[in-house]
Amino acid sequence: MIDTSMLLDILGNQNRRKILNLLAGRPCYMSEIAERLDVGAKAVLSHLEMLERAGLVQGSFDNRRRKYFRISDTLHIEIFLSPYSYDEGSATVSVRQAANDAAGDAANLSGLSKELAKLEDVKKELARQQEELYAQITELRERCISIINHASEDYLEAGILYELLRGPRDLRSLSIRLAVPEYVIEGYVERMKEKGIVKTYIKMNTQYIEYGE
Repeated sequence: MIDTSMLLDILGNQNRRKILNLLAGRPCYMSEIAERLDVGAKAVLSHLEMLERAGLVQGSFDNRRRKYFRISDTLHIEIFLSPYSYDEGSATVSVRQAANDAAGDAANLSGLSKELAKLEDVKKELARQQEELYAQITELRERCISIINHASEDYLEAGILYELLRGPRDLRSLSIRLAVPEYVIEGYVERMKEKGIVKTYIKMNTQYIEYGE
């Protein structure tokens, strides 16, 4: 498991966050990432290697031996800050403030500690359920991606289907997300409609695309 401080250092770089945001939508080739983010290929490769070493992304090869990258696994990060959470430099100030605020309430400590223990148990149970939920989401997403990879005629069709995993999309949002003109997206959508892969509907004068029945 990656050290949290190291992880925060990695995520502190804007371009690496952009790469992760892009890969969260669908797997991408390095050249595609460089083009989409308008960043040099050498810099993108350096970022990807760092993310890969950290276990945040993983590289695979397609049937043409071209390497593409994807998010390696679900990662949940929690950062908890409170007035009484402190580092060594502020420990004394924080503890004194806590003591002053709690003056005269020592008689309540027993009841408060029991309530705190109950909440800690609830927190642990919620964390366990959350892990199970993330595992189920990851498994279903993996199955969807596998089907898309086998069923798609090319990378753009796959890209559209990847985006629809997030829910219905309109032509404009797909065009922006995939960096492709709307008329090109529209042509792909029409062909996929004929095959029954997707369907469209109108809402507030805007056409939306979603998976077919």
